[in-house]
Amino acid sequence: MKTQDKNTYTQSELLNIMQKYNSTDRLIVKTNLQEIKKMYNFGNADIVNDLNLKEERIKGWFNKANPTIPIFEDALRLAVHYGFDIMELI
Repeated sequence: MKTQDKNTYTQSELLNIMQKYNSTDRLIVKTNLQEIKKMYNFGNADIVNDLNLKEERIKGWFNKANPTIPIFEDALRLAVHYGFDIMELI
């Protein structure tokens, strides 16, 4: 599915990834995001500062009692900024 460079996708592939992301169980995305956060060694404050997002929003992503996950655009921004493949979330 990937094209030439690491984590580079065609528009069609990106659309398919977005559809898959949006249909993936939220608990899977939350669990994967938590693991990625540990693996790539970044925290909530890093996300707030690096991506200029609201702290309350970020807290919801990592609170298992809260069903909130990043919207696809924010998930993609996280992947690009911290250097992981968006597919790792799903």
